[in-house]
Amino acid sequence: MTKHVEILESVKYGVAILTLNRPANLNAINMAMFHEIWQLLTDWADDPSVNCVVVRGAGSKSFCAGGDVLAVVENRGDKAFMHEVYRCEYVVDQLIHRYPKPFIPLMDGIVMGGGAGISVHAQERRVVTERTIFAMPETALGLFPDVGASHFLSRAPNAIGMYMGLTGTRLNAADTIFSGIADHCVPSNSLENLIDALHSGEDPDRAIKRFEVDPGPANLKVEAPAIERCFGVESLHDVIAQLEEEDGDWSRNTIDLIRSMCPFSQALTFKNIQYAAGCSLEECLITDFRLALRLMDRDDYFEGARAILIDKDRRPYWNPKTIETVNLKQIDDCFAPLDNEDLSFDWLHGLRQWWITL
Repeated sequence: MTKHVEILESVKYGVAILTLNRPANLNAINMAMFHEIWQLLTDWADDPSVNCVVVRGAGSKSFCAGGDVLAVVENRGDKAFMHEVYRCEYVVDQLIHRYPKPFIPLMDGIVMGGGAGISVHAQERRVVTERTIFAMPETALGLFPDVGASHFLSRAPNAIGMYMGLTGTRLNAADTIFSGIADHCVPSNSLENLIDALHSGEDPDRAIKRFEVDPGPANLKVEAPAIERCFGVESLHDVIAQLEEEDGDWSRNTIDLIRSMCPFSQALTFKNIQYAAGCSLEECLITDFRLALRLMDRDDYFEGARAILIDKDRRPYWNPKTIETVNLKQIDDCFAPLDNEDLSFDWLHGLRQWWITL
């Protein structure tokens, strides 16, 4: 039987194209794929024949729905695996953020979790389509918006990033551009034409502009004043209190949504986004590494995965059960440095040497 290739690559006329090729899994990325992505991107960065890099997902449904959650669940208790999987993911995110050549993510379809990490952190040229569905729904699983998401969530206007992180709300193309998460909207049926233009040697910025269209009105722009009143506050308890003062269908539904998600994750997410406002992406990723590993020692993430992805009863048993009973000292403790285990981006060089020897 022929082994399925999970990463497709091509280099043609100066354009390197990396395709996530797990459409049956919504192009979720596993650890082996992160290793391969890192190797390809570092090789292309050093290759003078490569002028720009395009990243896309196979199929029409999803760019990338995130990391491979079930692989993490299956390896519960394996500390070495947890260190490796989060380290590999975060160093790829950082590499994309500092990439020395034009990097063009085609965010067509579902973009969630780890999919945001390999797209939003590009400095510019982030392309969405009319099929884009963007969300950071991690608190519903007992995790938090990681992959350095606190970096862009904390910088979104009108406290929209805090709203996204605490509710997992879904954004369309216009919303992503309004929120600073994407830069351009190109119709999905024009993406191949865009790639052909790049192959012809057209300047990436000029080519994107040529196929760009107006994404239409952003729903979040209408909701922005209420979002800022309710989510631009000093604490998670203040969010709930302000939503209660709003007293309307939107505010009541939002409260119910917030309370349905993991209370510990909600408190952790609020603090992480608030803390990230003055941090570099590297600092955000180092913090995320600490938080992710510490959550792997708790039950909530595995309970969320059971309820949402495995048994699908959608009835997780969170501990603690409510936002009001979260121990804030335990939240603070999650942010403390790891003893001799903190994420370091000097490790990138070691990773490359390790990969070459395989």
